Amino acid sequence: MNKFETIVLETIQYPGFDFYNYYTIAERINHTYSIGKIPMIRLCENQNKRPLIAVLLGRDKHPDRAEADYGLTRWVVESMLNYDLYPVFISYEKTAEQLRRWKPVGIVLPGGSYHFPAQLLAYQNPNWSGAPDFTRFDANKLALQYAVLHRLPTLGLCAGMQVIAGHLGAKMAHIKCAAPETTIAHYSHNTMHTVDIEKDSDLFKITGAKKYDSNSFHNSMLCPDFCAGLKISAKSSDGIIEAIEPKEKDKWNKFVIGTQWHAEKMAVLGDKNNPDAKIFQAFAESVSMRKR
Repeated sequence: MNKFETIVLETIQYPGFDFYNYYTIAERINHTYSIGKIPMIRLCENQNKRPLIAVLLGRDKHPDRAEADYGLTRWVVESMLNYDLYPVFISYEKTAEQLRRWKPVGIVLPGGSYHFPAQLLAYQNPNWSGAPDFTRFDANKLALQYAVLHRLPTLGLCAGMQVIAGHLGAKMAHIKCAAPETTIAHYSHNTMHTVDIEKDSDLFKITGAKKYDSNSFHNSMLCPDFCAGLKISAKSSDGIIEAIEPKEKDKWNKFVIGTQWHAEKMAVLGDKNNPDAKIFQAFAESVSMRKR
């Protein structure tokens, strides 16, 4: 008996948003688990045999459904399709089994709002209330462990960067607690701010940029006092950490980068020479080398 069930993502534009997402309803995934099967979530057929990239799904609430959908913004998905990669999507239960079945050659940990365990927090997030749910964090953590075990190219975006940082011993906090004096509105769809990139970083080698304007949509930050295990490769003008890499790289693939900003957005909307596009191009090149 086949214990896997194929689920193909569709597109939707949620009310109040000017972009579309790739998604499936939660009931579809829940039903798959309830009948003893494991979801294998993908797009249409991978006819060109493009390299498989495992991407952790996010959650978005549709007003007509009781439970949030599983999905991702178009920018996360299309940033990979544009560089001839084939994203496959990982839900939060039986994560290891999904990864072993897909055998991806790269991992992307996207952004999102979800609970992190207390040992990774320098201060409790004031926006969190009720019983914490670590299901999504645990799935991202398992995917990162899989990437380390198999030395896969890994890209962390926003919260995904923080998952990588936590693995390296960092702690985080709400910006209001750790940097109350900042004048940058980091949690805003409309905010663009300058990031300064360290010249001795992999990020600089990839982008060739000393500084550039990035988007910003995060209300948590890494605390500098707890970042000894990672290399800080970019900061904003108010000192908030904006990009990281592993300091000791012997256990990792050569490409492991986390950005606090959503690099996927400008990788899709910008030209091929902008720094965010270069990040995804370098990721794709690392995947190609890994595939060989």
